[in-house]
Amino acid sequence: MRARRGAALLLFLFIIPVAIVLGALVIDLGIAFVARAEAVRAADGAALAGALGLHHHGLDSAYAWALDLALRNNIMGRLEPGGVQVDADTLTRTVAVQVRAEGIPGPFSASWGHPGTTVGARATAAVNDSGDVRLIR
Repeated sequence: MRARRGAALLLFLFIIPVAIVLGALVIDLGIAFVARAEAVRAADGAALAGALGLHHHGLDSAYAWALDLALRNNIMGRLEPGGVQVDADTLTRTVAVQVRAEGIPGPFSASWGHPGTTVGARATAAVNDSGDVRLIR
């Protein structure tokens, strides 16, 4: 009977750190998934805005509107102008936008020396002659 004394304490001491690490991983992954969703939303909106700009005012407006909307939908505060790439094509009447944000911080991964997660998304929108825009993938 003496050999079993303290077995529960040892088990508890081994399981708690593992549970804490797994919980921290789940939180960091959740933050990465939220950042990815924000990147998709920023790319989709920017492509649609760029397509409207292309239809109403031409190529320069397509770039300006897409960049402006992408930066307004900032990805967890980490999207910089250099992280947005806009390609507009007047022949196919499409605007493609790619967004990329680096260094998305996870509260626990930062304590382990991880520099942060990089997320990105790409979207393409087309506009027809009547000004209707739609996302194409």
